[in-house]
Amino acid sequence: MLAATSIGAIWSGALPYYGTRAVCSIMQKIDPKIVIAGDRAQDYGEEYVYFDKLAPMAESLPNMHVSKGFLETGKEADGTVPDLVFEQLPTNHPITINLTPRYHWQTKARRILCRVTFISLLRDYVFHLDLKSGDVVYNDTPPGWTVWDYELPTLSLGITQFLYNGNPVYEKEDFTVWKILSKYKISYAFISTTCFDGLEIEKVRCGKYVS
Repeated sequence: MLAATSIGAIWSGALPYYGTRAVCSIMQKIDPKIVIAGDRAQDYGEEYVYFDKLAPMAESLPNMHVSKGFLETGKEADGTVPDLVFEQLPTNHPITINLTPRYHWQTKARRILCRVTFISLLRDYVFHLDLKSGDVVYNDTPPGWTVWDYELPTLSLGITQFLYNGNPVYEKEDFTVWKILSKYKISYAFISTTCFDGLEIEKVRCGKYVS
C-alpha cells in the first residue's frame, strides 16, 4: 500500500474469505490495473488454496495488466531495491478505496479516502492515546475491511507497525495473540469485538502473558 501511495496510485482489496462471486463483483468496481494476490493461506491450521477464485477474478477484469516479472521491474541493475520516494501531491489526492460489507457504491467521492482523511486520526493518537515515537501498534484486520488502514497515520509519528498475518483467535502449543502482544511490547492494539468473542469461545486465555 505504501509503495502504491508513493507513486500516487490507489490501493484497495477484497477480504480473503469472500467467495468467487463476491470477489469478482468487488474487484470489478475497483477496476485495478495490477492485482497482487496470495495463492493460499492457513486458518486454524488448515490450508486453503485460492486458485479457484483468482482465475475467474482475473478474467473478469478488462483493464488488468499481466506481468510475470512485475516485482523485478522495481529493482536496480545490481538487484537492490531502492528506497521509496513519495510524490508530493495535494492532500485531497486519493490514497485508498475503503470497503465495508454495508458500503454503498453511489459516488466516487464516498468510496475514496484521501490524505486529509487521516488528520483526525492523528489527533486521536497524539492527544487521546498518547502514542509517540518508539511505540508499537498492532492491527490484524485484512484489506477489504474498513478499519485495516486505521493505524497507518501513526507512521508519521515514528511509530512501528506490527504486521500480523494469521487468525488472532488461533492457538497452537504456546503460541497465542496474547503472547505476541507481550513478546513484542505492543503499545496499542486494535482488536475487534468479534475477535474477543472468538478468544472467549476458543478459551484462548491471556494468563501468564499479561504482566
